Amino acid sequence: MKRLILILLACVTYAKAQSTSGPEPEVGKRCPDFTFDKIDFYWKKKVTLDDFRGKWLYLDFWDKNCSSCIASFPTINQEQKDLKDSIQFVMVTYEDKENEHRKMFANYHKGLHLEYPGAFAGTFESKNGKYVA
Repeated sequence: MKRLILILLACVTYAKAQSTSGPEPEVGKRCPDFTFDKIDFYWKKKVTLDDFRGKWLYLDFWDKNCSSCIASFPTINQEQKDLKDSIQFVMVTYEDKENEHRKMFANYHKGLHLEYPGAFAGTFESKNGKYVA
């Protein structure tokens, strides 16, 4: 049940951040469609919600400065291996100007033999010490 709540929360959070004019997500209804056009370690380079049809989709949001996020990579990898027929994990973060997130994820992907992709959704800019989309 905890995983289902996290999946729904991730879906709602991402959809709300990406949608400025679309409907709000509703419990029991399909997640609003989205596109990741920057995804690494997946068989396609551009994906939408429909590409994951038939599986649970778990969007895990992380950041290079979140040590607990990174510490969860091996656990999530084991869950991906164990549940590969029914769930797809995707690690989601923003694309920074220096590509540090992409480089870091690529290093972890290789070093830990990760079996799930990483998506890089949008960029953030600093304004007065705060990051905005």
